[in-house]
Amino acid sequence: MYEQSLKVAVIGAGMAGLLTARELKREAHRVIVFEKSISLGGTWVYDPLVETDPLGLDPAREIVHSSLYRSLRVNLPRRLMGFLDYPFSLKEGGDPREFPGHEEVLRYLEDFARDFGLVELIRFGHEVVRVERANEVSHEWVVESRTRGSESEMEEEAFEAVVVCMDIWPGMQVHSHNYRTPEPFQNQIVVLIGNGPSAHDILREISYVAKEVHQALRASDVHFKKLENRNNIWQHSVIKCATEDGKVVFQDGSFVYADVIIHCTGFKYHFPFLRTNGVVSVDDNCVGPLYKHFDYENWLVTQLGLPPLEEWREEMYFYALKKITSHDDDEYWDTWEANYPAREIVHSSLYRSLRVNLPRFGHKVVRVERVNEVSHKWVVESRIRGSESEEMEEEAFEAVVVCMDIWPGMEVHSHNYRTPEPFQNQIVVLIGNGPSAHDILREISYVAKEVHQALRASDVHFKKLENRNNIWQHSVIKCATEDGKVVFQDGSFVYADVIIHCTGYCHKCDFN
Repeated sequence: MYEQSLKVAVIGAGMAGLLTARELKREAHRVIVFEKSISLGGTWVYDPLVETDPLGLDPAREIVHSSLYRSLRVNLPRRLMGFLDYPFSLKEGGDPREFPGHEEVLRYLEDFARDFGLVELIRFGHEVVRVERANEVSHEWVVESRTRGSESEMEEEAFEAVVVCMDIWPGMQVHSHNYRTPEPFQNQIVVLIGNGPSAHDILREISYVAKEVHQALRASDVHFKKLENRNNIWQHSVIKCATEDGKVVFQDGSFVYADVIIHCTGFKYHFPFLRTNGVVSVDDNCVGPLYKHFDYENWLVTQLGLPPLEEWREEMYFYALKKITSHDDDEYWDTWEANYPAREIVHSSLYRSLRVNLPRFGHKVVRVERVNEVSHKWVVESRIRGSESEEMEEEAFEAVVVCMDIWPGMEVHSHNYRTPEPFQNQIVVLIGNGPSAHDILREISYVAKEVHQALRASDVHFKKLENRNNIWQHSVIKCATEDGKVVFQDGSFVYADVIIHCTGYCHKCDFN
């Protein structure tokens, strides 16, 4: 316990930041709260604007912090949301419901800040971009911030303590792409996220050496249980949060103090070799021209069949456009070459014990480019993986087909949902089964033509809800094709206009 008054920086004026500032002020510390936006409340500040990228994947997009939709209500009773010495009680003119709307929560936080004199401690419009120890011997920390709307004017200030009002998990995290052998996990407590082929393989392997393995599954009917035939494997629901003391908390209420989190969560598309001078575009993870909207004059290169399997999503290369033959030797297969030692980017996602479940071919395409501005031919440059010289081969073709499926409809994350009106008379597929999924499903069902909910529970089959005429439930999505068709694992399908992803969020702390 410090007896002297310290100068403390609190980053964030949301619920956690306000409560932290109040407690520090009570102990007579000198508190400054940095808040990026122009108002307090954090996630409880409703913003009708949405991000320019509806799926939130483009790193260059303008970030909208709020994930609130207009009709959102809390999913806890107000008496549980309030602070112990400052109850969340009903006030005149407020929302009288036990589960009030988001506006009522913001009013509560504003009242809390006003009543405890916290507003004058907040520097609104100040974004923290760096927090760093002043030097090796000093106990002070430098906080660098910039004022909202100013990219060039930076301010630095020294503090004796800094409180970041976010949870940051301290353990090791690794993606299955970088898993090779189980030995590094000897006697460790491991949390493994995922339920695909690589998750099953890695789970089985590390269970022989790890102290405990806890698998996080998205199926809604999964509860904390120990596998009957294994002494050290447990299954849980999805992860709710991971805290700075090493605790991993699951949605079913169970928790574990873990050493490692392994993400068996799939990959993303990337093919850097395609140079077409604008004839074929790769923009924001969307490839064109596509079936039904390509340039007729340049129809000889197009994209068909982006694979629906998540395991194929790291780096997609064109394979075997000439002499398409399989090869018996693993050395000639592109992805199937284990790369040692590891370098900055390792293409291989293989673990040592992996066995193939699909055929592969031996030629890797590294470039597709028009021969010249007047020619209708295309140059395909390829090389054989494993050849001694890594010799390049070029050949001209009159047409090139990239076999990848791309769904043509609109996709949006629930973070960018505000009101149901844009979905008037549309056929909507909604992915998820959490609170936001339930709220959005209910709202859009009043205006949409049809709403189809995709659920991860293994016992879900295609069915129409008894009390609603336009809501259907399905199992998880198997694939979405270029003609607008969304196919589910249970065999049902629908031609949809929109897919809404109610699939949660990722934590990020850029300045740390």
